[in-house]
Amino acid sequence: AGGINRISVAVMVDGFMADVKEGDKLVKKWQPRNADEVARLETIVKNAIGFDEKRGDSVKIESFEFAKVSMD
Repeated sequence: AGGINRISVAVMVDGFMADVKEGDKLVKKWQPRNADEVARLETIVKNAIGFDEKRGDSVKIESFEFAKVSMD
């Protein structure tokens, strides 16, 4: 029967829009997820896949701005 030698997972998460001051105006700008949020997501992913460091498993999570799609 087969077995698992190693699990590698890559996860991309979108950031969020936040009010950012530019001069005397507040504008909405995309912001990446902070390190605490990424760490919490990493814990969730590791639990979901049965992460085993001894086996050489790896999980990488990055915050990227997703493309905006119009629903029109």
